[in-house]
Amino acid sequence: MSREQVKQLEKTEPVFPGDDTLTFKGKIASSIVHIIYEFENDKLKSGTYRFVENRVNVNVYIQDYLRINEFLDSKYGKPESREEIWSNDMYKDKKGFYGLALSTGQLKFVSSWDEEKTIIVHALSGYNYLINHSIMYHDKLYKEKTIEKREREEMKGL
Repeated sequence: MSREQVKQLEKTEPVFPGDDTLTFKGKIASSIVHIIYEFENDKLKSGTYRFVENRVNVNVYIQDYLRINEFLDSKYGKPESREEIWSNDMYKDKKGFYGLALSTGQLKFVSSWDEEKTIIVHALSGYNYLINHSIMYHDKLYKEKTIEKREREEMKGL
């Protein structure tokens, strides 16, 4: 899909047009998102929903993540992987502090689905009290071609 095709599909003007990206405002599962399309050589390579609503209670971000996971599970089935990743387990046994652990980068959540043509990654992470919640859709064919190209480049001169 080209940039022009994406613009026609969205039917609104992008809020952040870039050289290799187009960003639109949207809504999924009652949440406000930025819809980010990434291109290379005018071909769509990935799309991302970035949740942009601010929460006063950081634990609500985790509730949002779990709610969106349920929707993704019902659409794509059981994920290939679902992880709760701790870089510091100081709050691991204190559920009420998971939001704090998330916002300081000590905890992140990642679920991924491997579909026929697409890799889907749902992630929730934080750093320095800023939260990043997103769903990324990666074109498998593009990713495979990129890996093959990089491997060919790395093997030149051997």
